[in-house]
Amino acid sequence: YVEGVFVGDGQAAKAAFNMKVTNRKESADVSLIDAQNDFMLHLRSGGLPVPQPVAAGAGGLKVLHAISHPDCHNGCPMYVIRLLTFLPGELLANVRKSDAILRNVGRVVGDISICLKNFPQHKAVDDRNYRWNLGTNLLLLKPYVHAVDTEHKRQLVMEVMDAYEFHALPVLKSLPMDYIHGDLSELNIVMGESDESGQRQVT
Repeated sequence: YVEGVFVGDGQAAKAAFNMKVTNRKESADVSLIDAQNDFMLHLRSGGLPVPQPVAAGAGGLKVLHAISHPDCHNGCPMYVIRLLTFLPGELLANVRKSDAILRNVGRVVGDISICLKNFPQHKAVDDRNYRWNLGTNLLLLKPYVHAVDTEHKRQLVMEVMDAYEFHALPVLKSLPMDYIHGDLSELNIVMGESDESGQRQVT
């Protein structure tokens, strides 16, 4: 978290930012970082409350920088560094839930999905083989079901996987597909302060 002066449209104002240093492995594929930036800019242009990547001095939305460490003998690895606008508020996980808050979260999630419908296909995303991609890799998770803590829960997981394998997988390619936000958890949603009506909104 850093505070500084943001210059945009010929005006300067104090603002807060998150400096994001991508890990070494993901920094090796800058096309995926570019895709993340494109997603954020697209959602922001649709009026949605998401961080916005800030242009670096050279005009790009990221910089590659070598970070030295004691094991750095044959050239230090490069890391992608970005500056994102900071969204003030409190994590949804720490907020007392109400029907109004849950409706607001659901509305924002729906707006994100609608906005992403007209997002162009992105090769860097389409080519990446995520283990948690339910469209293609759900069955790869079967060897990990033993980690579920109770027999009842393990049985439920297997029932879902079996139903998916026999009913959904055969027709999967004939179904419409769109990009979604695949990690909308209580730890990834920030709630603002209460408004005049006493309600808190996703920031």
